[in-house]
Amino acid sequence: MGKWLSSNRGARWARNVVDLGLVVAIIVLARSPGAPAPAKAHLRAAPPIADATPLAVSVHGDGTVTIAGDGRTTTVPLVQLAGEVQPILAAHPGRPVQVDVADLTPYEIAVETMDTLDSAGCGPIELARR
Repeated sequence: MGKWLSSNRGARWARNVVDLGLVVAIIVLARSPGAPAPAKAHLRAAPPIADATPLAVSVHGDGTVTIAGDGRTTTVPLVQLAGEVQPILAAHPGRPVQVDVADLTPYEIAVETMDTLDSAGCGPIELARR
C-alpha cells in the first residue's frame, strides 16, 4: 500500500481526499448554530411597525412634494421635506413611506426625494404603483 500511495497517481488521490475533507469541514462549520451570519447580514432590518399605514409622499416635476399622513396633507418645496417629515416619522418610528412620482418628473428630483426621506429616518421606501 505504501508503494501505491508513493506513486504520482496515489499522491494525487491522497491530496484530493484531504481537499474533500476540508470542504466538508467548512460546510459543517458554516451550517452550525454558532456560525457567523450570512453575507447579507449588513442590511438593516426594519423595526416592528405599530402603525403599518404608509406615509404617502407625492413628488411633482416642479420640485414640490406633497405629504399625506396623520390626517393632513402638506405641500412643501423639496428643500423643506426633511423638516416636515421628521416630526411625523418620530411619532411612528420605522413607518414605511410610499413615494408616488408624477409623470415627466426629472430623475434627479425623484432620487433626491428618496435620499432625503432616508436621511430623515423613515422606514422602508416603496414606490407607488399606478
